[in-house]
Amino acid sequence: ETSQQRQVARRAEETGCSFGSPDLWAATAKIGSSAWAEGRVLGVVTDGDAVVGNTSLDWTDVCMALLEDVSVEVVRRHARAYLLHLLGCTIFTDKTGNSVPLLYLPLLEDFDRACKYSWGGVTLAYLYRQLSIACNSDAKAIYGSLTLLQLWSWKRLHVGRPDITMHPLAQDMPLGHMWNVPREEINNPRYVLRLYRSELDHQEDYQVRWEPYTSDILQILPAISR
Repeated sequence: ETSQQRQVARRAEETGCSFGSPDLWAATAKIGSSAWAEGRVLGVVTDGDAVVGNTSLDWTDVCMALLEDVSVEVVRRHARAYLLHLLGCTIFTDKTGNSVPLLYLPLLEDFDRACKYSWGGVTLAYLYRQLSIACNSDAKAIYGSLTLLQLWSWKRLHVGRPDITMHPLAQDMPLGHMWNVPREEINNPRYVLRLYRSELDHQEDYQVRWEPYTSDILQILPAISR
């Protein structure tokens, strides 16, 4: 029984109307409209200034403007909250879906120390572990840095690689930046999970790009990525 059904049932008892009665539904609609008008559902007002803004803002400029008169400690706290979200929801995702383990938070207490951790190494280790678990017959999902897995797959395997014109390698940008372009849906198949599975099962060695990253590519990458 949903909250809406309970509300309608309560209104039926108050008005003496049966379900399906025009009077009941009119009364219910009146309740709904007044609730929205008074902001009871979401706690927001509907009678006020129009919400408008600039859609071409620069992220750095906005952050500097909002944090200009804020203490360093406040900035650090917000940075820890963002990094905690990044770790729990992007890099070390798990089956909870909407929760982030607090075990990462102590690692962010000292930023000078935090930047020396091998985050890339632990990201790979966690992803390898999740790939191993996902191979079990009873596994229903896969977790970890799936963005990293997808970019690696597009670079090394032909299966599922989108047919797009990639960005050229840019100085001080990670390799994944090459795929940061609008996707062409015309030449990219959809709903072909069975086909992808078959192609992966029958893939030959020569279809995999085994070449390591060459020195000319490494020189373009940010220092932290080399």
